[in-house]
Amino acid sequence: MRAPITIGICMPESCSPQLFESMLNRVASANETLFRLPYKRCQLKDDYATYTVTDKIAISIFTMILGLIIASTIYDGVCFSRQVQANKTLLAFSVHSNCKKWLSFEQSTNPDVIGCMNGIRVLSRLWNLVLHTWQRYMTVKRDINVVLFGVVLSGMFVSAAPFCVDIFFLLSGTLTSLTILKQLKRTNGKLNLASLYLHRILRLIPLLAGTILFMVSLLRFCGSGPVWYESDSYRTDCEAN
Repeated sequence: MRAPITIGICMPESCSPQLFESMLNRVASANETLFRLPYKRCQLKDDYATYTVTDKIAISIFTMILGLIIASTIYDGVCFSRQVQANKTLLAFSVHSNCKKWLSFEQSTNPDVIGCMNGIRVLSRLWNLVLHTWQRYMTVKRDINVVLFGVVLSGMFVSAAPFCVDIFFLLSGTLTSLTILKQLKRTNGKLNLASLYLHRILRLIPLLAGTILFMVSLLRFCGSGPVWYESDSYRTDCEAN
């Protein structure tokens, strides 16, 4: 049985990967062992020293969003301390107001709200996080016990976690269908497809665009190390496609 071994080594700047490979093979030649270094995985000091135009655009956009969050939260705090009625539009980015909604256990009086869906969404998301945490830990730790945990009976809830994606499809389809039914009821059976698609685009595109922008720009600054290339491959795949 053969298993890959990942070794991370820090070398002086004067040593090139090719030089280190030849030195390593010279030492290991007595055991008839041959090493091949993946040069693409080598990280040099100046790899992330410069910012591209995309990086600068991403930093500007995310800085503006952070500024909106700070300003909205300050406005919320001032209105709360002075007992003044706040403008709901200006509270859209407030950390205080949004966290109160997220952490609230009060039942909504709105008849159009399906309260159980929030719980299903949270449990499904936690299930998904458990799966990705296990996958990432398995990649970094490379412990055989971590790998085997996904195939034993006690670890079935982890290996079966990809099914939580089906739950998100179910929730999305249910909410979309309810939206269409409400529109049909409001318009006496007439469906405005342009309005429906515009609503979905305005809800999904900003988040998707922000995620893609982060992955092709700032993700490469978020880590380093001998197995970081596996995360960095997401960026290169995103740039290529």
